[in-house]
Amino acid sequence: MMVNNLSPFFSKLRSVLTVELASAKSVCVAAALFSKKGVEELQELTQSDATVEILVGLDLPTPPAALARLLKWSQESERVSVRVWVTPDTYFHPKVYLVKQVDKWVAFVGSANCTESGWQHNEELSTRVAGTAADDLQESWFRPRFREGVLLTSEFIEEYSASFASRDEADQAAREAARKARQAWQKWLAEQRKAAEAAEIETSLKRPVRLGQYFREEHYAAFDGTMPLNETAAANRERYKVYDQMMRLHRSLEPLVVAAGWDLHPHYEPSNVVSSPEHTSRTEKAIRAMWLNYGRHKDDIKSYGREFTPMVFIRLEVIIFNNHLATWCRIGKDGAFDRDAFKAKMLEPSNRADYFALLQALGERYFIEVQGIKKTANAFESADSLANFVRSDRQGSYLVIGKDYEPNDHEISEALLPQTIMRDWAHLYQVYQWMRRHER
Repeated sequence: MMVNNLSPFFSKLRSVLTVELASAKSVCVAAALFSKKGVEELQELTQSDATVEILVGLDLPTPPAALARLLKWSQESERVSVRVWVTPDTYFHPKVYLVKQVDKWVAFVGSANCTESGWQHNEELSTRVAGTAADDLQESWFRPRFREGVLLTSEFIEEYSASFASRDEADQAAREAARKARQAWQKWLAEQRKAAEAAEIETSLKRPVRLGQYFREEHYAAFDGTMPLNETAAANRERYKVYDQMMRLHRSLEPLVVAAGWDLHPHYEPSNVVSSPEHTSRTEKAIRAMWLNYGRHKDDIKSYGREFTPMVFIRLEVIIFNNHLATWCRIGKDGAFDRDAFKAKMLEPSNRADYFALLQALGERYFIEVQGIKKTANAFESADSLANFVRSDRQGSYLVIGKDYEPNDHEISEALLPQTIMRDWAHLYQVYQWMRRHER
């Protein structure tokens, strides 16, 4: 079970802990940072007869007001014990919440500190651990560290408060420097997007499409100039020509996909196998492209909720623009399920190395696009540099791995296009399987 505050498809950490703490007999918390509000919420959610052990980190740092609130709680109940991690030369940075129900522990381990922001507002990721793994975490990790901590007292808080004031000033300066760095990065990102958009506007067809190509000049022209915004019947007729050609391609591809044995399926609504040629409430204001997509089976999609459709999930596509054709593996703008699973997977160094190797193997013809910035798939020097690039991805934008074709490329001719797509999809299917969230 994954917990993410900002995803509409996962619960906030506070909501999950509210349920777990309601009947908890024992609670153990170790966090790098506590706030006064975070302590108050923890106490509010915890049963008064529960045994509570808290290990506090100071390195971020935890403010004296939070320590005072913890001390007050421990003075109000003999079942509450608070210790502080002061071991020298050790930066204390865990975020672990252990809850015991009857005789079994459940743990939530991740990035969320014991603060209101960490529990509800920040972009945080936590995972639920149960069974023997949670028991071992409490016994082998929390227990020895809790014993190593020093007991929180009023004398400790008084001494700590004196050093906290000067440290707080330095931290404020560091936060201001970080804020300026983020602003510089956001400015650079906006400039890159603007340049990419300008390049797209400039690159209409450079020369006529020769005979024998699967998609002809009129098909590309349906997305050129002012056509994307044109809602007239005449413009719709031009886009329907592309739609019909895409449906024809679908009829060629579907038996090949079945024969390949891939767990890929067209949209369960026949009218939605290809994206809409007409402007509707569900389309973008400008129809700049049209695509044919394959992805999860209907049963898998509806297991997440009856309201969800293939557009929420990762999928393989053939997509046509005003100046090129492409084969894609795409996570859509609203693709939280697969996006969150992919990002969680990329937290592990071994997984980053595997994904790096997967993209390296695609070769220089393939690209990866994040937040509108496109790079060659094998252009990254290391797994970490690729992970840093992917980290900028956000819900509300597309994450794409794909391959572009010029309109006159022989590989997308009438005779070869279905085989070309199957060859590309064979590579992209490996990426699709690696990035998707796998149903249990």
